Amino acid sequence: MEPTAVAEEIAAAFARAWNRHDMPEFGALFDEGATFVNIVGVLMTGRGEIEEQHGRVHAGPYRNSVLAVSVHDAVALAPGIVLCHVRAELSGDERRPGETRSTILTFVITGEGDRWKGSAAHNTVVAPPPDAVTPA
Repeated sequence: MEPTAVAEEIAAAFARAWNRHDMPEFGALFDEGATFVNIVGVLMTGRGEIEEQHGRVHAGPYRNSVLAVSVHDAVALAPGIVLCHVRAELSGDERRPGETRSTILTFVITGEGDRWKGSAAHNTVVAPPPDAVTPA
């Protein structure tokens, strides 16, 4: 598969599992030793922890959240290794009613043929830059 096709497949499956709030399906997108850094810098190690940590927020403030994704870029770093960036828009966080949060997910995806899994992911909030500070 071409890198963009791999990235689009994983990104679509990620959003589908998220929007169904199906954490076993979500966890299955990652290989056993995968890592995931969430928007507040929590490092999750292993498929089980990724599924468990996401399950907690989906049982709570994300229970009605909706995620929309689009692949920004994808490149093959080597045979069987794809690096991609995915733009994401999250709405429905009960802690922030009416707000839509933009993030960029960076994925390292490994596999071959039609068998691809996330090996690493990092989710970063897109925020306006802080006000410039003028030196005194």
